[in-house]
Amino acid sequence: MRWASNLFHIGILAIFGGHFVGLLTPHSVFLMVMGDIEHQYLAIILGTIFGLMTLIGGGILWWRRFTNRRISASSRPSDKFVLSWLMATLILGLITIPVSIGHAGHGDPRVVTAMRNGSRALSTCTRIRLIWKVSTPSSRYTYSSA
Repeated sequence: MRWASNLFHIGILAIFGGHFVGLLTPHSVFLMVMGDIEHQYLAIILGTIFGLMTLIGGGILWWRRFTNRRISASSRPSDKFVLSWLMATLILGLITIPVSIGHAGHGDPRVVTAMRNGSRALSTCTRIRLIWKVSTPSSRYTYSSA
C-alpha cells in the first residue's frame, strides 16, 4: 500500500504542478527555453509518465477502498466519490494523449497556442457583446451569436 500511495500522490502532485506551470507561464518565457513543439512533447511525455503513475497507484487505492471490508466501512461515501471522480478525470486526461501526439506530430504549434489564447478570446468576445448590447438604443440592433 505504501507504493500505491506514493505513486498516486507523487503523480497527482506532478500533474497539478505541470498544469499550473504550463498554463500560467507566459508563452514568451517558454520560447526563451524551448520551442513550441518541444514544449508540447515535454508536456506529453511527462504527463504520460506521471499520469500512469497516478493511474496505477490510484487504481490500487481505489480497488482497496471498494473491496477491503475494513477500509470500506471506515470510508465515507464522499471519500469513495472523490477518489472515483479523480480516477475518471485522470482516465479522460490520459485518453487525450493520442490526440495531443497527433497535433505535435504534424509540427503545428498553433493548436496549443490557440487553446492557450482561447480563454482570452472568449472573455474578450463576451465583453464586446455586452458593450454592444448595452450601447445600442434598440433591441433590433443587438448582436446575436446564432
